[in-house]
Amino acid sequence: GVTQSGLCEDHDATKHCVATTAPTFVCRQSCTYFYPGNRIIPSCGNKIATYQYVDYQCIPTKTELISPNTSCPLDGSKVPIQINRRGRFQSLNYPNLKRMNCTYRLKTDQGNIMNIYGLDVSLNGFINDCKQNKITFIEDGESEGSDFCEQRSYSLLYSSCSNELDFRYIVNNEAAFLSSGVELYIESQARPSDWTCGKPVVTSPQTTIRTTPFTTPTAGVLVNESVMYARDEVE
Repeated sequence: GVTQSGLCEDHDATKHCVATTAPTFVCRQSCTYFYPGNRIIPSCGNKIATYQYVDYQCIPTKTELISPNTSCPLDGSKVPIQINRRGRFQSLNYPNLKRMNCTYRLKTDQGNIMNIYGLDVSLNGFINDCKQNKITFIEDGESEGSDFCEQRSYSLLYSSCSNELDFRYIVNNEAAFLSSGVELYIESQARPSDWTCGKPVVTSPQTTIRTTPFTTPTAGVLVNESVMYARDEVE
């Protein structure tokens, strides 16, 4: 960011000329961020930035397991999973693939929605062509849904439009190279008035608008903000 005074100030996008850069790293548990120094910002009249504002997200990875440790029903019925506050879903036989075709019915409290984060979605040998193995989130009234088969970094996958959602897990190829199945973190929260559901909206390769709010009542703060002046450590 560039300030009018030319001095370092607390980040304020309404007062400062700012430019958004792409995230430089994804890490787990502990991260060290090396401040690269202030840069010239062409969109701010080629002025030198006086500070760098860092936005980072913490996704819980060790929450209670909510996935049933059972095979799919022979009659093809849906397997109910209640999301009271938050929890972790693991595919059956994780971290190994098992041939399956299951539909889970995710449900939380009335008036709430669910944020679903990928901790490990490795189903198709690093190939993002979701044909043989995939997971699908399907809203009521939909027939197609949103497919995923490769997402090996922690990130928001999907936000439900209501308090109920079908989650389909399909594995036809158990021999997919370096594939272990699915591990998800799911949280429930009151539905905001300006909610945008579905996949996160990507506006450009450098800027992503997340559809999840910054805080939740159950998991604490998910997004933390820092201003970097010099080398600093983020944990």
